[in-house]
Amino acid sequence: MHSSGHTLRYSLLKPLVGHTYTYELYYKIIDLNMWHYTIREGQNFIFGGDIATVPSTHIDLQAFVETTVTSIPIDGSHFTNLKYFNDPNWYLWSGHSPYDTGPYSVQQISHYEFYANGGG
Repeated sequence: MHSSGHTLRYSLLKPLVGHTYTYELYYKIIDLNMWHYTIREGQNFIFGGDIATVPSTHIDLQAFVETTVTSIPIDGSHFTNLKYFNDPNWYLWSGHSPYDTGPYSVQQISHYEFYANGGG
């Protein structure tokens, strides 16, 4: 979410046992205010597109694993190299507030890397 309130949520996918989704979000070199995002399952493209935003005026950064029921295992969920954009540079996250609820847990590696496990 950036300072003027724009946020992107994609909620058509629901967590399913045996399915692993990859989410990518990156800026387009041609226009730093244009971002490209994709959602894939393996090599299969599910959803994606471009979205305009003002990346240097973010008000919240979040990275999380979410499930619908505790029978869904999230073992091996890995977030790494989490960065934020402050024109003209990218910076690794320098702080975080971890939160988990049983049967899930977070293994913190650094401010910008963590694993999530549990469930199933």
